[in-house]
Amino acid sequence: MASRSTRRVQARLLLNLFYVQGKIPTLATRHDYYLALALTVRDQMLHRWISTAEAYTKHGSRTVAYFSAEFLMARTWATTS
Repeated sequence: MASRSTRRVQARLLLNLFYVQGKIPTLATRHDYYLALALTVRDQMLHRWISTAEAYTKHGSRTVAYFSAEFLMARTWATTS
């Protein structure tokens, strides 16, 4: 028997398949299912990221971000060539 979380992922996958791609399961290709799964995973990650950002904001936490040297060098090369 499938767990509750498995059933929830399956339901969200079918919602993405129908509402985002406009496909019904009987007409969907493997690629359609792949895209629906990717969107389902993205939605879950986004939901967790927003929850984390809200918690950080609520507690007044600060966030530090940095760019790697590789990124900065690539930008320099792109503007000089």
